[in-house]
Amino acid sequence: MNIAIERLVVRQTHRVPVPDGPAGAGGTAARRFDAALMSAGFKLSGELLGTLSGLAEDAVVDLAARVLPVVREMVGDHVRHNVYFRDFPAGVPDTLDFWASCLLDALADPDADVEIIGGEINLLSLPKYGRYLHSYEEMLAAHDELIAGAGDRLTVLHAGRGLGAEADRLFLALAGSVTPLTEEERGALRELAAHCTTVTPDAIPVRENRALVNQVRVAEGGDLLLDTVTDVLRLACALSLGDVTLVEPTEFLLTRRERRALLAGLDAVVRGNPAKLGDVAAHRERWKRLGERLHPHEYPRWPHAQDVFAVARGEKKAPSFAGRVEALLGEGDVAGAAALAANAPGVLFRSLDRLLRTGPEASGAVLDAAESVAGQVSGRVLLAVREHLLNRTRKANRTKDTRVIVGRTGRGVAVPETRPPLDPDAFRRLKDLLDAEVRSRLPAPGHLVVDPAVLDVALPLSGKATADGLGVLPRGSRSPVEGELLRFFIYWKQRERRTDFDLSALLLDKDYGDPQWLSYTSLRKVGG
Repeated sequence: MNIAIERLVVRQTHRVPVPDGPAGAGGTAARRFDAALMSAGFKLSGELLGTLSGLAEDAVVDLAARVLPVVREMVGDHVRHNVYFRDFPAGVPDTLDFWASCLLDALADPDADVEIIGGEINLLSLPKYGRYLHSYEEMLAAHDELIAGAGDRLTVLHAGRGLGAEADRLFLALAGSVTPLTEEERGALRELAAHCTTVTPDAIPVRENRALVNQVRVAEGGDLLLDTVTDVLRLACALSLGDVTLVEPTEFLLTRRERRALLAGLDAVVRGNPAKLGDVAAHRERWKRLGERLHPHEYPRWPHAQDVFAVARGEKKAPSFAGRVEALLGEGDVAGAAALAANAPGVLFRSLDRLLRTGPEASGAVLDAAESVAGQVSGRVLLAVREHLLNRTRKANRTKDTRVIVGRTGRGVAVPETRPPLDPDAFRRLKDLLDAEVRSRLPAPGHLVVDPAVLDVALPLSGKATADGLGVLPRGSRSPVEGELLRFFIYWKQRERRTDFDLSALLLDKDYGDPQWLSYTSLRKVGG
């Protein structure tokens, strides 16, 4: 078990695997380790401090040398951050004053190398532009007062078991997660799966996670966890080190052994249930590209796998599950559509609003179908539908109300609300159904204390589109602002080249109109 796994455990769990080592007097080294952690906003728990104090000093020092870089990286303390204006937001000149000072400095310097294009000065070539006006140490000295404000924000590191046991524990937690993981967590799962080969999760609910585990099983020649053709497509992406979420395109690079494993898995899935060919159309172009790499015609012993690519090329018809539901709705058979959708409980619950609006007279049959499969629906879908219902019934001016649709990548679009209201009786019956199902899954809380501040934090129903960082609230949360000054930070990521983006914020009214903004050129608007 290597150092990279130890880093993953500390970063993902805030637990430090206690090393095996001789007993000794490591109390002094442990306290120095604790003091160094506090400078980065972390601290050893009492149990961990006591455990390390009973180890030999060399073992504690070696552990500290491995853990400290991890926690510093978690808070960005491994990078020497500097700022353009040391006293920001104070001391920032107006735009014209700033450029005038840059020009004056250039004129006063006979050695200044200023670029002139077509008789005009390239302002970006002025010596003063784009260069820090102070050193990193000067910036730190000017911001000593910020340290006191952060003194009470400490993240506690707890004592873990041995590294092997902690790695297995983290692997099982990530693989068995019932919500999609972030990109960083998927990377951790991919790395852990190659090391934790002796443990098997009881279930892997999230398809992306299943693909990463299957990737390791292909290398070991083990049985694959496949029950849809899309599982095989995700596995092909994982084997090619591509995007298992199927959001980004993947260039398929597969060995002969991997090609045989994928074709055998496809054949087994379709042979067991030919109706699963209906899922091919959702990713038709990806299947075509994968077929160019797999050469299924060279393997006649797997004819059902060849059917997948025949559907992708349009040579064979296979209506999708959604297409069959749509066909029934097109015929006006709302009850039949609900009965068919009940075969995929999550799909049925996500479609309840539409089904209830499309056929109000069939609302009883739709809700009967929902009640029959409610126990098979994931908790996050139940909560998402309940949240959706509450938003649908809020009182608003329907002529001005706006509907915000957020996609899986976190991007949103605002459109006018044109849906008619739900029938009150159907709404109450569905709300009671959702509340009863959610309540039945909750453990007995005992004596529960809820901080009122948490009531404005949105419930994170998925790990997708979650920004990296510490203390990041889920999208949709509301945070009260106290005091006269609000400090916040927004950053962009550029893939191919370094780009200078300045901090800015867009402020809109309740109808998402009348935009005002704060930026380095407009620091004093709307209270800035």
